[in-house]
Amino acid sequence: MNIYYKLILFLLPNMIFAEGIVIDFDKTIFIQLFIFLAFGLIIQKLIVNPVIDIIDKREEATVGSKDDSKDMLERIEEISSDYENKLKSAKKEAFLVKEAATKELSASLFEKLSSEKDVFDEKIDEFATKLEKEKVQLKKDLDKESKVIADLIVKKVMG
Repeated sequence: MNIYYKLILFLLPNMIFAEGIVIDFDKTIFIQLFIFLAFGLIIQKLIVNPVIDIIDKREEATVGSKDDSKDMLERIEEISSDYENKLKSAKKEAFLVKEAATKELSASLFEKLSSEKDVFDEKIDEFATKLEKEKVQLKKDLDKESKVIADLIVKKVMG
């Protein structure tokens, strides 16, 4: 450490009390300025502008992609809600068609049932009248037979 301390003590007064650097302006300053400006223009044309263009294109692509994805999400939501509405509408329409078909079928079945009932009632009435005629005929036959039997019994008993 002693060496470093001595080095600092040696250099410090020289740096503090130095009179500075003297710049001498001559005709070469214009050549140096021209070289500096030409180099700056070349660097700007070859490096800075292409880098800025690349950064701008990248930003446009990123922002454009974000905007496109937002637009796509909005379209998806719109299509989804439209699909849901159409699905609900189709379900309602299907339910109404089903109800109408059920009512029509029910009315058709009721009509067929009532016509079949009428036919059945007619057949029952015909059968009842037929039975009634047969009953009347059987009573007549029974009355005749009973008179014949009664006459036979009287002849057998009386002799």
